[in-house]
Amino acid sequence: MIPFLADYFKVWLDEDAMKEFIVNGFYTAKFQTNEKVYDKVNVIAINTEACYNANYYLMSNRQDPGGQLQWLEEKLL
Repeated sequence: MIPFLADYFKVWLDEDAMKEFIVNGFYTAKFQTNEKVYDKVNVIAINTEACYNANYYLMSNRQDPGGQLQWLEEKLL
């Protein structure tokens, strides 16, 4: 992920989510408002570029790009 894009999200993401986003382009974080953090609600953001049908790299490499599906399965369990 291009690090400068992470600057757009820094107001919403904690340090762990920011690191994950910069490296992989996906993250998970606790839902929060200005007043409260909701411990039982997680925001999961995935990198949809992996599903883009004109992503010709994926046609030659049909594995789990960046381990995103494995990561998502772990987060959901």
